[in-house]
Amino acid sequence: MEGQKNFLIYGSTGYTGRLVVAEALRRGLRPVLAGRNVEKIGRQAAALGLEWRAFRLSDTRALERALVDTGLALLLAGPFGQTSRRVVEACLRTGTHCLDINGELEVYEKLARYDSEARSKGVMLGTGMGFDVVPSDCLARYLKNCLPTANELRLAFISRGQARMSHGTLRSGLEELQHGMRVRRKGQLVQAQPGEKSMVVDFGWGPRSCDLMSWGDVVTAYYSSGFSDIEVYSPGSSSLQRQVAILSGGQRILGWGVMRSLARRMIGFLPDGATAEARAQTSAVIWGQARDPSGCRVAARLHTMEAYELTARTAIQAVVKALAGEVKPGFQTPSMAFGADFILEIEGVRREDIEP
Repeated sequence: MEGQKNFLIYGSTGYTGRLVVAEALRRGLRPVLAGRNVEKIGRQAAALGLEWRAFRLSDTRALERALVDTGLALLLAGPFGQTSRRVVEACLRTGTHCLDINGELEVYEKLARYDSEARSKGVMLGTGMGFDVVPSDCLARYLKNCLPTANELRLAFISRGQARMSHGTLRSGLEELQHGMRVRRKGQLVQAQPGEKSMVVDFGWGPRSCDLMSWGDVVTAYYSSGFSDIEVYSPGSSSLQRQVAILSGGQRILGWGVMRSLARRMIGFLPDGATAEARAQTSAVIWGQARDPSGCRVAARLHTMEAYELTARTAIQAVVKALAGEVKPGFQTPSMAFGADFILEIEGVRREDIEP
């Protein structure tokens, strides 16, 4: 048991939220549940015997009261481009540590701008404490530790199984699509075109063709590990490329607001994530390679459980460490906050070196 310390979870009734709350209870924690829907929060809290608060993030006074009462916030409600700023600024005003499971590139960049203020107030802004980007950020930091002279980073990931995305993930992904495909080159974020680049990656069972895609590490690995050139790939990104092309065409004809509204309505008709059985039969592999200007390179793979299961465990592991006093003020990615081996604290995750 981890003890009875409480903390605030905002967004506890969503698909990921329910998994995170279950993991918190498994670890012996007693979170205060929060969200904007009174009926949903009330029912969830009553069933679990937990405290709860219901308020919109635009209700500044209610938000600040909830933060003062708990002292640590875990933000699960997205899209984070619409929720993060209010929570972070309220945390800075109240001196409350803030963790999130954000995976949106624009939000990472905006959070980094609060670094100086957060440091001066002793507040930790720990971002990306879920599947995007705990394993990949920790892998990037590990590779940098192995080859300190490295300036180029290539990452790739694959999911094996039938687990579906949650509505929240799809909505956050929708917000990202409007920004197009991005990579980092010579320290700068730049646009890339769908299908512009591809590479072959061995995830442990033979070569797979992978396409370029946008992923949080083009921001986080720059801050956490100092890579100036970062690209991320996935065998499944062709569907993302088609979505980018469709949205780009639709935006020219209808405007982004209309396209986003239509897409958000369509998401509501899809299944909200996968069943427990499907998650149990799904796993993921993250591959990474770092190279320096002389051509020296190192590579490694991380083998993890299904993304949402991993998110629940990494988010709560971060909470446990923060409640124990393991905090670093300022903007922190997972590996900046807890080190390259943070991901290995999750049971069942293993790392293997494949290119010394």
